[in-house]
Amino acid sequence: MESVSGPEPTLFTALTAPPSLFPIPEGLQCGVCLGLAVNPVEAHNCRHLFCRDCLTASVKRKKECPVCCKPLTATQILESAAARRKMEALHVRCGYYVDGCTWTGKYRDFARHQQHCEVAEVTCPFSARGCTVVTTRNALSDHMHECSVTARCAEECATLTRELQVLRRESEHRFVWAIDNVEALRDASRGMLCSRAFMAHSVEWCLKVHPGTSLGVFLVPVSHSNRALFTLTLFNANEERNRICDIDDWPVSSTEGWGVSAFIRAEYLRSSSFVVDGGVTVGAVIHGLMDG
Repeated sequence: MESVSGPEPTLFTALTAPPSLFPIPEGLQCGVCLGLAVNPVEAHNCRHLFCRDCLTASVKRKKECPVCCKPLTATQILESAAARRKMEALHVRCGYYVDGCTWTGKYRDFARHQQHCEVAEVTCPFSARGCTVVTTRNALSDHMHECSVTARCAEECATLTRELQVLRRESEHRFVWAIDNVEALRDASRGMLCSRAFMAHSVEWCLKVHPGTSLGVFLVPVSHSNRALFTLTLFNANEERNRICDIDDWPVSSTEGWGVSAFIRAEYLRSSSFVVDGGVTVGAVIHGLMDG
């Protein structure tokens, strides 16, 4: 008997900035922006679907559904689990397919792919210091060897030199923070030390160090309430001895950040392979945002 196969599933194109799909899947369009319903929510009384941010902002202006004008308050905005499940199950390809990316998969896995896509556009990690280069992830390490802005700054800045040394040997696009004078941070009475802000998944983050005999390192959201799946790294002069910690258990109740309370242990602070010129270097890779 001849086998009968069903139709091929629609292959949607996943875009990153802002997050979207092309074409917009049926039943997943926001009633305000008419794009993909990002972090989908629905109105309690009429079940119209929206982006969480779109509907929250609309209800602040006028307490009604933007589609049908039925009364609606902020407490009547509901998470749409059905829409989220439908969205996460969609078969998608990377938006950089036009540049050669061959990845396809479920939309739920797209955020992690973004952090590794070899042909995705990335900015120089030292853009805040004046470098304007935008390149692809697979060409970033080559740029770090040629970047005139960072090379010029590194000549007079030992901290930047340590960051640059890490970035030149890393193939993965990550945030790197060289922390000076770690001996002073062993005084638990000192306040927390905060890094410069950096962008990942279209929002800002920073790293914070909690002083003490051992140093805690935490990822902190800047002006938003997202949680993330991320990896912390404490860099060693020998790459094979880097301390690496994957973090996937950020609880909903922790809105001020999450990390490892003794990430830089006391014995590391006594090691010349971790401590260089009186400082240590840590890194963070954000793999994706968590639900809720």
